[in-house]
Amino acid sequence: NAYRLKLGNIANSQFSLDMAYAVKDIKNERSGLGNGLSAEQSNKLNRDAASIYVKGDYKLSLNKTTFLVPSINYIKTNADGDANSFTSWGTELSLLKTINRHQLALTGGYKTRDYQESHPIYDKTRNDDEMSLFAAYEYKNIMNWQNWSLISFAGFKKSDSNIEFYDEEQWLVSVGLSHQF
Repeated sequence: NAYRLKLGNIANSQFSLDMAYAVKDIKNERSGLGNGLSAEQSNKLNRDAASIYVKGDYKLSLNKTTFLVPSINYIKTNADGDANSFTSWGTELSLLKTINRHQLALTGGYKTRDYQESHPIYDKTRNDDEMSLFAAYEYKNIMNWQNWSLISFAGFKKSDSNIEFYDEEQWLVSVGLSHQF
């Protein structure tokens, strides 16, 4: 369950604030079971958690059709298992460009996550660094159909952890149609 509040362009300042509170409840938690851990060690892996998310950004106009949007974000997750509790800081920079019916967005980001306690299986306190690159494109009113757009999205995200099991790389490509009502 999550609850979100977004305040955009606060007092015409071009500054926006995005905040959320989320609760994660894992039914039949079994993390660490079957690995020869004690009950106390298995409890450190419990993923039930409450999280707070805060993101601030500023929209900087370069001209009438080009914008830079730098942002900073913070996440604090308190899990029942301290090995899954963490604090995260991140930053992103987005470039937004409109040319007639074309809209383009490019975003690059970096995030770090520092976990609270040593992982009982790997005997290390987890630390992750994440890098991401995304591009989105929209062509409005395709074939002069009012309110229809061609949209596409491509992205790459790489997470590098000091615990190799948590290293990951994701690629995403999508193409579709959008209709605005």
